[in-house]
Amino acid sequence: MKPATDRMRAAQLGVNKTWLEPIVLVKHILAGHVDSDTLWIHATISDRKRARRSTMRPSGKNRAARGDTAASMRWASNAPSHWPVLVTPPLPFPHDPVHPINRIFFAARLSEALPKGEGGMKLAAVAQTRLTPDGVLEVPYEVLDGDRHVCVFVYGDAGTEAAEQFWGAAELLAKLGEPEPVYFAPAPLSRAAPRPQLRAWGADLLGTHDAEAPTASFAIWWATSPRDRFSGSAVAGYIGRAYEALAGIQTYVLAAILRSLGLVEEHTGRVALPEDGIAVAVTGPESRVLVLTASSETGIRFHFDPETLPVRYRDAFWKLFAEYVEGWRKSTQQEGLRLDPLADAGPLSWWRHTEAAIRQMEERGEHVQRLGVSRL
Repeated sequence: MKPATDRMRAAQLGVNKTWLEPIVLVKHILAGHVDSDTLWIHATISDRKRARRSTMRPSGKNRAARGDTAASMRWASNAPSHWPVLVTPPLPFPHDPVHPINRIFFAARLSEALPKGEGGMKLAAVAQTRLTPDGVLEVPYEVLDGDRHVCVFVYGDAGTEAAEQFWGAAELLAKLGEPEPVYFAPAPLSRAAPRPQLRAWGADLLGTHDAEAPTASFAIWWATSPRDRFSGSAVAGYIGRAYEALAGIQTYVLAAILRSLGLVEEHTGRVALPEDGIAVAVTGPESRVLVLTASSETGIRFHFDPETLPVRYRDAFWKLFAEYVEGWRKSTQQEGLRLDPLADAGPLSWWRHTEAAIRQMEERGEHVQRLGVSRL
């Protein structure tokens, strides 16, 4: 297969659609090129069409004239004692905590404050994600504290819903072996039943990998021990579900993925799977490097590096991708869209033949080490 040569215009791992427009500003913030005061000029320009005059932050002079005493707020937090106390002006859009401008504004203030703490902390990343079998956890910020990457969440209020979301995120991150996350809120969050806010898998979670192409062998599945069998495994079921759901809608799904990667025009509705096949390095959730392949014979597949990728990530990815394409199939049926012709030798046929062949090999006692190996 030949690697794709086009590159996405402005995508970055874990950056969803709401972050694409202001992502250039975020890069400048992380590099220390934009302070939070200068940010107001850029924020006003980039968000002029959506901003309403009544919700824009007034200047210092106008605040004084209007008797606005909320010139700053001290954020409550569970941050360790060596982190700085964070005091900022009110959020630009206080009634919309997840507004992109709020996120950028907070990133700038946090980036400025962190070096004032002990240990040389810094803002390391924004708009990151964590993959779980139940969905994708969005992490607004990551702070480098010594040698630890600490997830940071910001809430516009300190109510029950915010507390449930935070402690749910903390529980998930603990299962992944990560440090306890930090929150910032107008008031301390109380303990609450953990209910993490997860999103579904979507093509917007993929971005092109603009660094040097990986040289490792990637696979859609691999054994982790001599006793590990593919047949009958949970991940075999997920992959099978994906192939079944993709039958007849592969051109729609491939177009959606390539649109998100910036490899086709935004108005492209369908893309035929190439006979020769394509292979492109992409980034997925958690900044992981994957290989996407597509061909008329084997269909749409994702390949992972067995040497560096946790098995829990591979299995969760296939599960969520299967749910994604099942949703696509339901939508196409409801809207009455024209399906792809089902060729006798198409991807679903290839998958059923491959699955049957592996089952026969394992029944004979043969050990299958890797499946669907791909190199760029």
